[in-house]
Amino acid sequence: TVVLRSGRPLLGCVAFSSWLPLGEKYPAALGQHGSKAKFLLAHGDADMVVSHEWGERSHAKLQEMGVDSRFVTAPDVGHGADALMLREMLGFLVQNLKQAGTTN
Repeated sequence: TVVLRSGRPLLGCVAFSSWLPLGEKYPAALGQHGSKAKFLLAHGDADMVVSHEWGERSHAKLQEMGVDSRFVTAPDVGHGADALMLREMLGFLVQNLKQAGTTN
């Protein structure tokens, strides 16, 4: 929620095995730049700590608010990250840094 409530421009956010707490407070709680950040949410479908469904609902809420959000499901992964999620993160970071003109 820090990125969404931010008053500063941020390129984006990567979240593994996470969810959007206080989802009912949005979109009213969006900061000046919150809806401009891009999000990559990646979640294992075997997560026993934070339900995969919570991740999917968070992604849907972000899209409902007009936030650029992508959701990746990692098959048979619990609470944490695997190689698929890390590759997705790397691609997300490289793409967004290039678009922002901060890398070659």
